[in-house]
Amino acid sequence: QQFELVTLLNSVINLFSENFRRKQINLTTEIDPTLIVVSDTNMIESVIRNFLSNAIKFTEANGNIKIEAKKISDKVIVSVADDGVGISAEKLESLFKLDVNTSSPGTENEQGTGLGLIISKEFIEKNGGVLTVESEEGNGSKFTFTLPLKN
Repeated sequence: QQFELVTLLNSVINLFSENFRRKQINLTTEIDPTLIVVSDTNMIESVIRNFLSNAIKFTEANGNIKIEAKKISDKVIVSVADDGVGISAEKLESLFKLDVNTSSPGTENEQGTGLGLIISKEFIEKNGGVLTVESEEGNGSKFTFTLPLKN
């Protein structure tokens, strides 16, 4: 369905407001309010929730998270970047493999299953987009996905 991306992003951000407050994480956003996409809303919301949950989980107290959403050509690009613990090169290689357990405890020993990113990648691809990750151990991570813009 067709929806305003800013509305969905703000809704997910609100879900995590207590987590941001508790860990005293500084959130900044650069979201183009005019972006309208045609995708499965539930799938995209799930991906954004996963990205934000992971960013909070792996960011130290008083850290920073930035959410960006902008138009480039005929696509929307959404990214969630943090200045958290980052991901080692070895773990980055197997991040989307089902047969390798890549789950790690968060900065406050938060637990996960390691399946969120695998599902997120599948959801983005089913909606005509691409999911990418940039990370360096000790220097944070940036998770990005693209979606087609409304024609």
